[in-house]
Amino acid sequence: MKNLLLFAIAAASLAGPAANADTVVISGSGTWGASAPVTPESAPGDTFSFSFDLPSPYTWIAYAGGELTSEVTDLSYDLDGAPVGISAVAAAFYPASTFGGFDLFFSDGNWLSAYGGAIGSSGAITTGTYAVDFDIDYTVGAPPGVGSGIVDASVVPEPTSAALMLTGLLGLAAVRCRVRPAGSRERRIFEAA
Repeated sequence: MKNLLLFAIAAASLAGPAANADTVVISGSGTWGASAPVTPESAPGDTFSFSFDLPSPYTWIAYAGGELTSEVTDLSYDLDGAPVGISAVAAAFYPASTFGGFDLFFSDGNWLSAYGGAIGSSGAITTGTYAVDFDIDYTVGAPPGVGSGIVDASVVPEPTSAALMLTGLLGLAAVRCRVRPAGSRERRIFEAA
């Protein structure tokens, strides 16, 4: 009975992280084309990089054929290697049936648009690396040559999720040590010498 109880606790610990919210880090980089406008976030020929966090799943409302969320945190944005002192106020994710990608709205009123990767849908981020086109402050489609680059979305488990999974693995190891056959030749970890 003890072994069954330990196994149930271990299995529950391993299943637990799926129910917890993880953090998704969305990062990207690219180069602005010759037709890019001069803004605090863009200039013709300059390189740029950014990173921001979202919970997964994120809460959203319907917005212009996509999903708008204000749960964006920890924005970092560099233009030609220099940090740009802005924050993010929201992000909108769009399905591939429209143009895919996302808009990232900045505190200065500008926004960055990425086209070409259906990254977010129904409150969830699809992890992966996407080749995208970028623009600043345009409302319909990416003008040719404004900017291009990549976007990467990856999951970072919450510390409690990792701790819960570790507890589950230790529990399974304990169950395995306890259920060895009595005549086993393998040395038990907790056996007295």
